[in-house]
Amino acid sequence: MSSENIATVTKMLESLPETAQVQLIEHLREYIASLQNELEWDNLVSKTQNNLI
Repeated sequence: MSSENIATVTKMLESLPETAQVQLIEHLREYIASLQNELEWDNLVSKTQNNLI
C-alpha cells in the first residue's frame, strides 16, 4: 500500500468520533487476522496439494 493510501485512510479514521475509531480499529484487526489465516491456509494447501491427490 502506498504512503498516500495510508495517509488517506488515516485522515478518514481521524475524522470519526473516538468510539467509532475504536470500533473500526478492532474490526480491521479481526479482518486482517482473518486474511492472514486465509493466506497461511492457502500457502499450506498449495505446498501439499500433490500429496492430497
